[in-house]
Amino acid sequence: MGYSRKLYAENIRTIHMKSILIATGIFDPDIGGPASYANTLANWLTNRGVSVMVLSYSSKLFYRDNTKYSYRVLRVWGGWPIWIKHL
Repeated sequence: MGYSRKLYAENIRTIHMKSILIATGIFDPDIGGPASYANTLANWLTNRGVSVMVLSYSSKLFYRDNTKYSYRVLRVWGGWPIWIKHL
């Protein structure tokens, strides 16, 4: 049992992710835990060579300040009625 568990852990460490999507309800410049954590995680992954894209709601219909990040940020307008968001 011990050997197979060790072998599994070594295989997990050698997996290289090429890209990842981080989906969050709020993102920078909003203030809160998810916004801060998603930004920190995206920066950490980008520095390790992973292609990162963040998907988040926005309070503005058009948000144009996405150029300050070293990864892609896609914002979806969150002003739709709640019943449309859940379709």
